[in-house]
Amino acid sequence: MTYPIPFDNYINITLPDSYTEDVIYIRIFDLNGKVVYNEKHSVENNNLTISNLSKYSDGNYYMNLLDSHQNVIQSKHILKKSKY
Repeated sequence: MTYPIPFDNYINITLPDSYTEDVIYIRIFDLNGKVVYNEKHSVENNNLTISNLSKYSDGNYYMNLLDSHQNVIQSKHILKKSKY
């Protein structure tokens, strides 16, 4: 997975070549476990971008990537930090 560290307004995700499904679900949780983002995304060439994340507060989050059966395939700690 690639993304800006910390991220500001977007996250780029590169999935392993072994990921063959054409959709992926992305859930982002705050440190209290509250889901703040839960979306289904189309996957093209194992890459996707989540954009328009500027509305979220700076801080620590956890992101889960789930396959089409809602099984977690990857979990990551992510940090949101605005540039200004």
